[in-house]
Amino acid sequence: MKTIYLLISAGILCLFSSATLHREKPADPKISTQLIGTWIPLDSAMEDDGTVTYSKTKAFSKDKPGISFKAHEKLTKRQNVHWCGTPPVSYDNFKGKWKQTSDSTITIFYKYWNGEASQDWLIVHLDAQQLIIRQLTYHQKEKFVGDFFGPEKSMKSNR
Repeated sequence: MKTIYLLISAGILCLFSSATLHREKPADPKISTQLIGTWIPLDSAMEDDGTVTYSKTKAFSKDKPGISFKAHEKLTKRQNVHWCGTPPVSYDNFKGKWKQTSDSTITIFYKYWNGEASQDWLIVHLDAQQLIIRQLTYHQKEKFVGDFFGPEKSMKSNR
């Protein structure tokens, strides 16, 4: 009887310690606070390792993309408004939301001229003036793709 009691106790102990080890890390509150603001990518933003470097600024540039993280998990994404990125490129602002999903990742959701998109970003570095991210996933649901790709297109990028 003692052996059964010890086996049951050991099983319960293993169960609880396993659940504790696999618990997700809590979100780092510094990311949420430091992320608030407007960010524009540097001219040579995309590095060979897939990271993108942003610089904090007071406002969007008329002729550049960017992203503005706001309080209450709101955002504005500035990006091109056409299929093609050949100059001259026109930019517009699109509203969306963001959410911190772990101590070093965020998810952004936004609607744009041709549908809606979501991206998961790994925050590689963040301080008062610089944000470096690596895009982990990208999903989009386009409105105007019937002629080219069928009724709906979804893309996923694992960089």
